[in-house]
Amino acid sequence: MRSGDAAALRFSPSVPEIVYLGIEGNMHSVYRSEDGGRTWSLLHLFDHAKDIAVHPRNPDLVFLNESGYVWRTNTAEMYLGSAAQRLSNRLILESSPLAMVLESPYGFGPSETSWSSVVISLSDPNVVYVAMKGGGRREKTQALFRSSVGGVSFDRIDSEFPAINVLFVHPSETNTVLVGSKDGLYRSTDAGRSLTHVSNQRDVVDIN
Repeated sequence: MRSGDAAALRFSPSVPEIVYLGIEGNMHSVYRSEDGGRTWSLLHLFDHAKDIAVHPRNPDLVFLNESGYVWRTNTAEMYLGSAAQRLSNRLILESSPLAMVLESPYGFGPSETSWSSVVISLSDPNVVYVAMKGGGRREKTQALFRSSVGGVSFDRIDSEFPAINVLFVHPSETNTVLVGSKDGLYRSTDAGRSLTHVSNQRDVVDIN
């Protein structure tokens, strides 16, 4: 395949043969494999991929973070009723099965205004968190968004955040969130509304 830097490699928790690969390069953002990565097909072509999250029970429901947009597979009509129409209206690329669910107010700006991390709650997959990285020369561009309707719409969390490299949600507590940042690890038990600095490792980029 044509490729740039690999930004994210995500196996489906429910069907591990299905794998998604996000590419940090223009015009071939996400590939999908149905045989554990032996062969790949192009799923979405647009901007630089940053992160991918796969629904824990539905291998076809995927979230993609790019520089300027957050995308979601357009499967909402299966179970979200009237919200499905709102999502289908955001299919802005005819060649892609993904629909836009969040848009950066900064456009395709520097890395600090990119959508850095997306995570789906394992215990309640209707709960989805998305972060904008922040922490660069532009002040206070970092932000955290939460959905309780499967990622069809999001609410912005009103709080002060460090630069957000990566998010992690507790497997059984949807409001307990860990944030990996430039200056360490933060923990919240109220869905990000307040955070406690719990570890000072530098440049945290993954949490498990």
